[in-house]
Amino acid sequence: MKPVSSVFSYFSVLILAVFLGFFVASCEKKTSSTTQAQAVQIEQNTTEQNVTKTEETNVTHDISTHSVIQTDSVELKTVQTFDTNASDSDSDVIVTTTETITISQENAEDTAQPVESATDSAVPNAAVAALQKRGVVRIGVFGDKPPFGYIDKNGANVGYDIAFAKRIAQEIFGDSSKVEFVLVEAANRVEFLRSDKVDIILANFTKTPERAEQVDFTLPYMKVALGVAILQDMELASPEQLQGKTLIVNKGTTADAFFTKNYPSINMLKYDQNTEAFAALLDGRGDALAHDNTLLFAWVKENPQFKVAIKELGNQDVIAAAVQKGNTELKQFIDDLIVRLAKEQFFHKAYDETLKAHFTDDVQADDIVIEGGKLE
Repeated sequence: MKPVSSVFSYFSVLILAVFLGFFVASCEKKTSSTTQAQAVQIEQNTTEQNVTKTEETNVTHDISTHSVIQTDSVELKTVQTFDTNASDSDSDVIVTTTETITISQENAEDTAQPVESATDSAVPNAAVAALQKRGVVRIGVFGDKPPFGYIDKNGANVGYDIAFAKRIAQEIFGDSSKVEFVLVEAANRVEFLRSDKVDIILANFTKTPERAEQVDFTLPYMKVALGVAILQDMELASPEQLQGKTLIVNKGTTADAFFTKNYPSINMLKYDQNTEAFAALLDGRGDALAHDNTLLFAWVKENPQFKVAIKELGNQDVIAAAVQKGNTELKQFIDDLIVRLAKEQFFHKAYDETLKAHFTDDVQADDIVIEGGKLE
């Protein structure tokens, strides 16, 4: 039989061993739980960061999209779900991010990018866009019809028509120098358009029904009628008094057409160029010269031995730009420009700068100029 003390010692050791076993197991379980919790936290943080990045990406995209269409407000919601895989939980953890962004109408308009245009207006039409792509607009003008279109002593194109041509180039390109001046004669203006040698005619082109069948005229920018110039010591009150005399005209002009139709028996001497026609009158090769009265008013001021005996003959006509038949987009562009230029009285200013000095004091701007394409 064992002593009592030995038995007590045995049980003490056994109890101590059991206690130590429970203590070690508890520590291992706690460590495992902590490790799993940390893993879950790390995964959750990573996922939340991904959600945030996804949300930021979506926000950036949607702001860009909705600012263009000017939406009043945009609500963005991003939902991300992931499984914790925790040993003590079968449920998923759901992370939901919701953000509402309100964009006012004013801010939306500020965000939208403006349309780039040389005219600061709407997107240019196809005809204007084609000119912009080419880089220059070809405009047919006179080189020998002062003060409307002529070459000055420095070799530059100047005159009333030239001022308008440069403004058209300014509106198309933002640069008034991007115009190619193509010198034309009265008789070939229509042909130059039809053969695509020019884009626009600005050569003191009187609008007539016959010409309108071959080209498209824009709104007018000047008034005109026929006149007849003779020497100061001659008398002429009507066209009938030209019977038995020689009348000088330019081929293809309204004067040529008017006298050919209405006074076919009058002897006419026809020239291609204005300089040739006026030189013939100065040399005495003809008795009278019929042309646009506006041109004659300027010419007789420089040649005071002559006078405009008949100041207005036939209909009151108008001068307009012309484009190729069917080029409605370029025509519309010029029409719109003429209307807009009325706000700044462009043609009155052009008159003061290019025409006024060439006329006598009895000729006023309103006798010649048309603003906004409308006859008063």
